[in-house]
Amino acid sequence: MTSKSDACYDAARGELTRVGLRVTLPRLRILSLFDEEVEGMLSAEDVHRMLLLRGDRMSLSSVYAVLKRLDAAQLISSHFEEGRKVFEPAGRTPGGHIVCSCCGRDIALRDERVDAMLKRIARTHGFELTEYVVALHGVCLECAEKKATRAFARPAAKGRTTIAA
Repeated sequence: MTSKSDACYDAARGELTRVGLRVTLPRLRILSLFDEEVEGMLSAEDVHRMLLLRGDRMSLSSVYAVLKRLDAAQLISSHFEEGRKVFEPAGRTPGGHIVCSCCGRDIALRDERVDAMLKRIARTHGFELTEYVVALHGVCLECAEKKATRAFARPAAKGRTTIAA
């Protein structure tokens, strides 16, 4: 009888082989971690901490290197969220992101109504939706407040009167 961990290692070994990456213990450990334990998105520091809690000793720089390689091979996916790079298992429909045009803050959106709508749109055009990327761009409240404060405090040019709206 095999344990869940053994099954995850076997699955990870198969995925590494499928994409042509050499099977190494650090790659197996990290990829199996995503297979068995990840619910949301993890930073490199989160992955490092989880590995240490499982008793898998690996340096943080090795974690970064493995995550970079797995991301390039599309075995995991990454994006920036709230100013830090986060990773998740590949193949999850991301739902989308809202990105602040000023500070770069990136928030993942997960909404079943959006998923259903996009699947319905794909079907009406004769497609089966396998994945999608939606990015909404705007200005977060914090940046909007900073802009408003700067606009109000901005001195008027010579001979002009500035009224903040």
